[in-house]
Amino acid sequence: MKKYKFIILAIIILLLVIPISILATKFRAASPSKRTIILTIDDVSPAYSLEQHKKLFEIIDKYSVPATLFVIPNYKDKYPINSDGAWINLIKEEQRKGYEIAQHGYNHSPYEFALLDYDKSKEKLILGRKLLEDVFGPSCGFRPPNWAENYEVRKALKDLHYCYDANVYALKFEHGWKTNVWIAEFLKTMAEYEIVTGAKKPFILVLHVQSMTNEGYKYLDEFLAFARKNKAVFKTYRDVYGDRQTGP
Repeated sequence: MKKYKFIILAIIILLLVIPISILATKFRAASPSKRTIILTIDDVSPAYSLEQHKKLFEIIDKYSVPATLFVIPNYKDKYPINSDGAWINLIKEEQRKGYEIAQHGYNHSPYEFALLDYDKSKEKLILGRKLLEDVFGPSCGFRPPNWAENYEVRKALKDLHYCYDANVYALKFEHGWKTNVWIAEFLKTMAEYEIVTGAKKPFILVLHVQSMTNEGYKYLDEFLAFARKNKAVFKTYRDVYGDRQTGP
């Protein structure tokens, strides 16, 4: 029975990977040295253990590349980012290495910014940014939880002079967690990377602190090694999109 399960799994992997790989061959116009990757990590918060953060950072730091950390200012209204000195020191250490600190909602309630009016959006944005800047200094980027926001939120972001909204100007690919088939994830990501960067667009890879599995760490390590070997250029979100307006 196990043998048949393995065969079925192998067929599924091939069906996922091969069509994307075929498409990828049509988008090789960009020089490898000019291909850009934006590595982002969501749900950065003292709500999750230092070890979860450290393990992820160690893999990224192994390749001396920057990442954009989307930090939750006060997760569930129970974990304000100014409440854990050891966590703050760890994040500041990565910040000194070139990591960007950006805002990820305020308390990360489900679809937190999906239905807010303008005034409430502005209030939560200001509260979150103040917490973030009191601990880590100036920050100008924003990504809403669950990728959900409305027009009122975008208007508030623009009026508050955020330099980018990560929901705009982005092709994003979320990978590397909640799966034991890390090889399939790796191959699929390489194909997506070829398509997006071949079309001269930045490839945005989205990871989550709390959702990485052992297989996910392997996948990330392999992908970063592949990207380095192919001379991809790693940039922060602000490097690429920081001069864009946040409004529609």
